[in-house]
Amino acid sequence: MLVGAIAVTVVATTTSLRHQFIGGSVGVALNMVLTFSQLQLGHFSQVESFVQETPSEDRAVSASQLQPGWPSKGVIELEKVTVQFVINLSIRQGEKMVNTKHGIIKIDGEDLGTMQPQDIISCVNVMPQELFILPESIRFNLDPRQLTSETTIENALRAVGLWDRIMGMGGLDMRVSVSSWSLGELQLLCLARAMVKQSSILILDEAISRRCYANIIDQHFTTQTVVAVVHRLAYVHRFDRVLVLNGGRILEWDTPQSLLAKDSELRRLYNSYH
Repeated sequence: MLVGAIAVTVVATTTSLRHQFIGGSVGVALNMVLTFSQLQLGHFSQVESFVQETPSEDRAVSASQLQPGWPSKGVIELEKVTVQFVINLSIRQGEKMVNTKHGIIKIDGEDLGTMQPQDIISCVNVMPQELFILPESIRFNLDPRQLTSETTIENALRAVGLWDRIMGMGGLDMRVSVSSWSLGELQLLCLARAMVKQSSILILDEAISRRCYANIIDQHFTTQTVVAVVHRLAYVHRFDRVLVLNGGRILEWDTPQSLLAKDSELRRLYNSYH
């Protein structure tokens, strides 16, 4: 309907002002309108396919049915999880680990496949490679639900070394302008948010590329289960166990000390990095 209105407008305008337009230009304009129409139809078709083929995220278990404080231990289990291949894996409480269509993923015995995605997200700390910072206040970015005391927020910001800078720029209610922060500072801000949230599980995606980040995790996430996806192996020895994947297959799953002490894929990767 919108495309039709645009086409009628173009024709009406060029007809009433025909002496001011070149025929070729009018043809190009109408061709662009038709192309836009075809693109629209293609997009509508893709959206319809997505709606029909994508499984619903509604699950059987809601947050009200979970035990208070879940997950309290941070034990992660993967049972016959299929991505391209089958994976069986168990991550014990408090371990730090380096890095479905089928299979079961459990946290503290609860099957995530039966839970609402928003409930999982609200209970697990995730620090993705693409950092998520809203153009709101520091306070809102660290504690959007306003569940934490100001002292806890201050302690987290002091731990990551950002407290003095934030106080000098206007305090916790200053609005975050991403352009005025370096990538490293934004990563530290996200680590502070993870400290404020205080979940028993922290998932990191390429977030410990610098020594200061690794030190903060070592000092302030000692009781949490830390799962980190990394390609830079400078701090791999700080983890309890390492999972080496290739083409979707588990190649190795052991302590970094054990893998680095023998002829292993991790050792080859580590030596090539250094």
